[in-house]
Amino acid sequence: MPITIHDVFDSMTVEGLAASADSAAEQRFERSVGPVELTPIQRWFLETHEMPQHVHQAVTVGLDPGVAPSDVEQALQSLVHHHDALRQTFHIGERGWSSDIAEAGGHIDFRVFEVDDGAGVDAAHAQLRMPFDLGVSPLLRAGFVTDGATSKLVLVANHLVVDAVSWLHLVDDLDYLLASDGDLPAITSSIGDWITSLSEMSSNIDIDAWAGIAAADVPGVGAGTGPRTTVRRVLPPDTTSSILEHASEWRFGVDELIAAGAAISIADLAGSSVLRLFVETHGRESDDPSVDVTRTVGWFTALAPHVVDVTGRSGVELAEAVRDQLRFRSDDARDYGVARYLHPDASVRMSMEIDHADHVVLNHLGRPVGAHAARSAHLAGPIELVRPEDMPGVFGMEVASFIDNDRLVIEWTAPMSDLDRITRAADHMAQSIESIVAELSGASEGPGDAAPPIDLDAGTLGKLAAALEAADGAAP
Repeated sequence: MPITIHDVFDSMTVEGLAASADSAAEQRFERSVGPVELTPIQRWFLETHEMPQHVHQAVTVGLDPGVAPSDVEQALQSLVHHHDALRQTFHIGERGWSSDIAEAGGHIDFRVFEVDDGAGVDAAHAQLRMPFDLGVSPLLRAGFVTDGATSKLVLVANHLVVDAVSWLHLVDDLDYLLASDGDLPAITSSIGDWITSLSEMSSNIDIDAWAGIAAADVPGVGAGTGPRTTVRRVLPPDTTSSILEHASEWRFGVDELIAAGAAISIADLAGSSVLRLFVETHGRESDDPSVDVTRTVGWFTALAPHVVDVTGRSGVELAEAVRDQLRFRSDDARDYGVARYLHPDASVRMSMEIDHADHVVLNHLGRPVGAHAARSAHLAGPIELVRPEDMPGVFGMEVASFIDNDRLVIEWTAPMSDLDRITRAADHMAQSIESIVAELSGASEGPGDAAPPIDLDAGTLGKLAAALEAADGAAP
């Protein structure tokens, strides 16, 4: 059973951690079966997308040469039984969308593709990416693609049942099942537990702050309409490594440095130094210590608006301003979706409504591809969003980023009519990030800037744990 940071501070000793792990291993969550409420992000998605059955996420999984298709199919069927979201279905009725989770999911659509060239691979991908019937589980397809020498597994799931964090767990669980005969680690909380927890805390949210952001009169980017296109920029390995290795030293998150570069470009597009940015985060925080969805598969993403003012700033000063303004609401970003979709007062829900059409959404997917030595299954590429090219966008423009092969990749997506604009914006954003990183690197090279390592013995850890507990108790 995984050990959390809370366990470390609570237990303080190896023996205590072992006892904590044993106790956690004995816990079993109550499976969600039957009707289940939609998560806020699912509600948003079904409200804003006319063809939800066409929008998927896809990953490519590298496989050990000794893995047989039948073993993979059996392991995937075990995942469907283990994870509630893979048995979740969605239905439209007179009162809108509803959802159910089956006691036993249907048989996974598993196909074997023997390919000779790239055209065969493309054909396999095309078959796997067809629309799903949202009323039939599992909303997951798998293709075992082999050329006789090497094999890869392509997994495609409708976006309603997975997010980026989910894929990490699913691939880890797949690897575990292929490499051993043991049971999968227990999931501590179900989707139903989490939604119930959110509903119970919805009345305690700081409504005024979010309503103010929703009502703010902020210029948009003037995006067009119609079929969309994507422009990609890839930053050099040295810039990427500097960000990954030194961001925390510079007191930034990787996503915050990327957001700063995006803000510079968006300000130029909008002709305004005051911006509205929508930011996606993992959204799995819980105010209830008994609810933990860190290992739960499903779509938990938080999508929240932020108003950012970069007036009179540039370079690192601007990056710090963006960071600080995003952090002001980032800790409770999940609350916006809860207030918008789960608050008991309809007038509150309506006050949170925002027209997305002329604004920009940022989504940093991190570094989903890690080390895979001696693994039976491992992520072999970034998580891909799959949707029809002619599908209208919800946002005026989208900015996605991720780390691939030790390089930071930035993708701008917008209507074809805005191709020239997003080409300039992508160039501007990449140059801005490189410039900010160079400025931060130069500032950190002086003698004495680096903080000395801290030796945390048991006594110091005890004081730190007490301080964190006190701070947590004093939080509003």
